[in-house]
Amino acid sequence: MLAKVFGDSPVRDIYIVAGNNDIASEVAADDALDYFNQFIDDIQKGIDEAKKSVQLHNLTRCYANGAATSSCFADIAERLTA
Repeated sequence: MLAKVFGDSPVRDIYIVAGNNDIASEVAADDALDYFNQFIDDIQKGIDEAKKSVQLHNLTRCYANGAATSSCFADIAERLTA
């Protein structure tokens, strides 16, 4: 259902940062972050399978253990000029 909601959005690039209420037990432990990141990945997979052009940018991903710091930011200005 969330894949449809996001996929039908007129906004093509959606940037997501989890708040404390979005993480299990409000503790940013690795397992809770992994669960959140998988949840967002599953939504994106549904969007892709529906052949929609919406892209979710999960800026929370970089807080997981071993994640690349490059996933902590997005160059929005570049997107606006493209």
